[in-house]
Amino acid sequence: MRIEEIKKIASEKDSFRALSANQNVTDDSETLTVEGVAIIANYIDSHGSIFTEECLRESLNENIIHNADHIRDYDHLISTSVEKEIRSIPFIELGVDIEGNATAFCFKSVFDKDDNERMYKQYKRGRVKYHSIEFDWSRRSKELLCINNEREGQEYKDNWDKYYPTVINKEVADARGWFYVYERAPIVAVSAVVLGSNKVTPTLSARGLSDEVLKLEIEPKEDSKREEKQSIISRLSK
Repeated sequence: MRIEEIKKIASEKDSFRALSANQNVTDDSETLTVEGVAIIANYIDSHGSIFTEECLRESLNENIIHNADHIRDYDHLISTSVEKEIRSIPFIELGVDIEGNATAFCFKSVFDKDDNERMYKQYKRGRVKYHSIEFDWSRRSKELLCINNEREGQEYKDNWDKYYPTVINKEVADARGWFYVYERAPIVAVSAVVLGSNKVTPTLSARGLSDEVLKLEIEPKEDSKREEKQSIISRLSK
């Protein structure tokens, strides 16, 4: 990839997360490798819930699928070849103005255009900006209510005292006075969504471009080309 093409991807107008239908940098391969954030630990989502780091680490042992719109059928299935890992990623790199690093449950999914042509195109064009998880409610899930008031029950206040220090967006907890925490929640799927309950779940891969395409190509300067040519001529004349 030439430096001009890299600058275009990195520009404010054509950044990795921006939609660019006129992107000139393409990868002719019909196989995509997509990396993204499925969820981050200890961040209160729009449902009022957080997932502990331990909860997410337990799910590394689960077999998960990658689908679209939380619909479990073959039309929305993207891949069953999904790798996952826990990463520490600066919030600023995830597009959030928060100091420190996020503990992110990340996934890596490999699929062909024939597997799901619609989502192949959405990822290729950089349109997928959010992801969401699906977990098994019936199998070993454990949800605790945390309330900042002992009059509602000492157990709930004890939960608050235990987990409030770990909350990233404490302003949400302070304003509401409560939140839920998942100590266990076996993740069974990660889903590409238009808007998720946890907004810190971007696509990390650069529009599905392969590592080979993303390598910087440096062309030698004209002076270097002339010097190399003269050196070859000199060696041949000896």
